[in-house]
Amino acid sequence: MYKLFLDESGDHNLKVIDPNHPVFALAGCIFEENYYSKEAIKKVNELKIKYFNSTEAILHSRDIRKQETKPFLVLRNKEKREEFYEDLNKLFKELYFTILASVIDKNRLKEQYGKHSDNPYYLSLGFIMERYAIYLREKGEMGVMVIESRNKADDDLLYLAFSKIMLQGTGFMRADEFQKRIKDLTFIPKKENEIGTQLADLAAYPIATHILPNRDKRAFGVLKSKIRSKKGEIYGYGLKIFP
Repeated sequence: MYKLFLDESGDHNLKVIDPNHPVFALAGCIFEENYYSKEAIKKVNELKIKYFNSTEAILHSRDIRKQETKPFLVLRNKEKREEFYEDLNKLFKELYFTILASVIDKNRLKEQYGKHSDNPYYLSLGFIMERYAIYLREKGEMGVMVIESRNKADDDLLYLAFSKIMLQGTGFMRADEFQKRIKDLTFIPKKENEIGTQLADLAAYPIATHILPNRDKRAFGVLKSKIRSKKGEIYGYGLKIFP
């Protein structure tokens, strides 16, 4: 059994687009269930204890970058911050998992599709589910999807989009292909401190911004080797850029 943990970067609003972050990204980290519970959680908690003296710290990309609240105030120290990023990069390299991601350029989406533009979140969900089903088919396994809960209204709409894909398929994949491989989508509150969704959050921001000009691409360079690929090619296989 595999688990795909999902989180996003940016918002799916097409009416008002932030010029500093005009993209929406959905990123997922696939873990084999036993490895995740026995090894991955332990390794991430070791990092938390080293820098924050507690496993209760919830790793969140924005909080780490801004260093405005506890326990991330410690990262205001340049040496400590550089050491933390070095250890975090090492952790991502050492953990055994695979990344799937979708990045939607919201301006280009509106330019090409106008009023017919689909919700970037639901577009990304379809792209991710297609690639997850293919990944599971290659492994001969089934899997579940786990995402951080936002609010009941948004969760209900997202689950409705998930259910529609499971029942109707997509333009690329039939419904029965999804049904053979993906068991369900579950929501988990942030307070539950789920390691998998935290790793997905840390992956989402650098994947989102790597297509934008004048951004630091070093973190994406670390993640690139984890993205599903075919003969070294990640685009279209593990990473979908749309349109």
